Amino acid sequence: MNLEQWIDEAWEALLKEGAPFELKVISEGSRKMRVYVFIRDRKKDMILRGGENIFCAEIEATLFRHPAVSDVCAFGVADDRLGEEVGAVVVLERGRQASTAELRDHMKALVAAFKVPRYIWMLDKPLPRNATGKILRRELRARLAVADAV
Repeated sequence: MNLEQWIDEAWEALLKEGAPFELKVISEGSRKMRVYVFIRDRKKDMILRGGENIFCAEIEATLFRHPAVSDVCAFGVADDRLGEEVGAVVVLERGRQASTAELRDHMKALVAAFKVPRYIWMLDKPLPRNATGKILRRELRARLAVADAV
């Protein structure tokens, strides 16, 4: 078994376990190889806002840094001018308070202005999850109206 075959088999094993990327090694002679990495994660976990790529995970991680935030889910909200705007659903810790203005100020201090959510929904109940604990973004988006965002 050569190195190229070994790497392909190792990555195939990772993919079966749900790795969010794919690696392909192509040999170009005895000592030269090219390596290609293909991202396989969910396309909709990235927001395309006016040509800027915004990763939902970055928005969520930044909001989680606020002490009052218990749970959060970020996603793209359709926008006629920019394609998508940043939206976030926030659940606060029991007994804690934070306004949407406070959450936006928190974000502005940590990330670029275009990544600050235009739409924020404050929920007082847990976010919907599947059996493995992943947030059901599609269901969440379907339940929320843009008019209800703050």
